[in-house]
Amino acid sequence: MPNQPLSFCIPLLCSLACGTSSTDETCYTPSEVETTFPNTADFVTVGVYTQSDEDCYIDTGRTLFFEVDSACYVWTRTSQGHDENGNLDAQEGAHDHFNAADDMSYTDGIFTWTEYGPEHSHEAIEDTCASGVDGVVKSVSSVDYYADHGGLYLRIVDIE
Repeated sequence: MPNQPLSFCIPLLCSLACGTSSTDETCYTPSEVETTFPNTADFVTVGVYTQSDEDCYIDTGRTLFFEVDSACYVWTRTSQGHDENGNLDAQEGAHDHFNAADDMSYTDGIFTWTEYGPEHSHEAIEDTCASGVDGVVKSVSSVDYYADHGGLYLRIVDIE
């Protein structure tokens, strides 16, 4: 699965629901990651990494946890203030951003979902997700690092 740039939706830059905020300065290369997961899953945990050089990925300590069979699975994070951006009004100071995942599947080691958001309220992200408009399809595995926005990379770290 080739890495690809993704649209602006920043669910991963700050502490996340079900995530941690400690960092691990260990360099992970693609050949050193866990690759033995079953073919099906009910829950998928995706780790968030930065890249320090071509083959060195640093664990940020942040994760996203997905319930695969859920429709419009919503999570939130704290965002800093920002100017108007796309569908988001300008906000001063820290505030919540909401994102949602839909059309999730985990098959043969690949987790795929359509991501919606961010929005400034739980209700707004539920409406956006239910409409199915302007979602971004993302696919990750436990082997390859998927290039997300903002210099972040995603990879499956656990499944249940």
